[in-house]
Amino acid sequence: MDESSMIGRWTTAEIVYMSVAGVLFLMAFAEIVAFTGSLSYSFVMVHLKAKAAKRRGVQYTSLFIMIVFWVLRIFFLGAMLSLVPVPHWQGMSTQPSESHQFIPSWIITASQYVAFSLVFLLLLMPTVISIHQLFTSPANVKEEIDAIRTTSTFPRVLIVMPVYNELPEILHVAICSAIEGDYPKEHLHIFISFDNDATSDLYRALIRSLGVPADGDYYPPVLDLYYRGVQITVSRFPHGGKRLTQKKTFGLINSIYKEYPEKTDHLFVLFIDSDILLHPSTIANFVWDMQLRKDNTDMLAMTGVITVTTKEDMSFLNLLQDIEYVHGQFIGRAIESAVGGCVVLPGALTIFRYSAFLNVYDEYFAERTVSDLWDFGRSHLGEDRYLTHLLMTRAARPKMIQFCHRATCKTEPVREWRNLLKQRRRWFLGFLTNEGAFLSDPDLWVKYPWLLLYRLIQDIVNG
Repeated sequence: MDESSMIGRWTTAEIVYMSVAGVLFLMAFAEIVAFTGSLSYSFVMVHLKAKAAKRRGVQYTSLFIMIVFWVLRIFFLGAMLSLVPVPHWQGMSTQPSESHQFIPSWIITASQYVAFSLVFLLLLMPTVISIHQLFTSPANVKEEIDAIRTTSTFPRVLIVMPVYNELPEILHVAICSAIEGDYPKEHLHIFISFDNDATSDLYRALIRSLGVPADGDYYPPVLDLYYRGVQITVSRFPHGGKRLTQKKTFGLINSIYKEYPEKTDHLFVLFIDSDILLHPSTIANFVWDMQLRKDNTDMLAMTGVITVTTKEDMSFLNLLQDIEYVHGQFIGRAIESAVGGCVVLPGALTIFRYSAFLNVYDEYFAERTVSDLWDFGRSHLGEDRYLTHLLMTRAARPKMIQFCHRATCKTEPVREWRNLLKQRRRWFLGFLTNEGAFLSDPDLWVKYPWLLLYRLIQDIVNG
């Protein structure tokens, strides 16, 4: 661009560039401010509630972690600002230039060192963990499972599948994927729970697909049957949401298996969504890591790999969700698992030791007065994280809540941007409230120091 096009010190090209890039910079700045403010709000709420409950450890820890979060985040963002490509503005640069330097060079240097150290740690962890798992993971789990495949060896697995408003064919495929896997059918019991006590069209379609005549006028609230050699219990409960449906389902399970924990601890509960397609080896791989491995027989809970079904509709939105799921699990959860334990056990694919779930049953399902948005976000929007937090506080040691990369499934993706926004808003609010409580728990810092340090660094560099 020639000199005649310059307006002051800015050329026409630079003005056009900033008109476009400036919008992106403002959007990024807004996201940074929103995340920082939201997580700070969570820390403040934890502090106030701990103060009211006279829990001094949580009260002071929340205040200290919030200060550390703010200080390191300011350093990190300072380093990021020094890299912003704005014409004629080198105010954050340590190199001399004709522009005025707004910030002292030693502050910029310190910010860059802090940012580099944080990012270096986050990049180093996956490499070290991958190398470690390469040499410690069994080469062929299926052969080892087949070698001990006897009726007396395999524990019983209860599969809990809540149903809301799925398509009948998708629901039936999900049930068949659990039945037709590698795990012995005589050791499976599937609980299908409807969050609606009416005999809806979906209910009739389901029992018809399971071989029950669906032209009657009355069906019992709890229907027990066998389908392809697997025991299935279909229940209808009054509408009350996810937690109430889970609670009533576990009340039913307790009535059937209440004496089981007294005889043996080899009873597991697998949570799956009603639109899940399980890999044939998923249940067997879960049980192998939870119970059958000689060096690992006291695991409390595990989650697996959830990816998106893209066979019929490989849209850009579905592809983005699939990439996000794979990255979040093979990087995020794998690291968390290696340094202490997974911080969230998603209801879409999680297996629990039955006795471990009973240990937190009363507190998890307790009726709570929701007095503000923070309470609602923690126990209703982020109930998976809340349950995981309860399990971690009761675990005897780290690494009892893990990630099983061999247990895989596929789920139906969100196909509309509007629904995706609603889903992520719910996830984000649940994350914020539980993250503040998680990082403010002094007992967890003692039990899982590396895990909480990793989570804190992730929050600092977020955005």
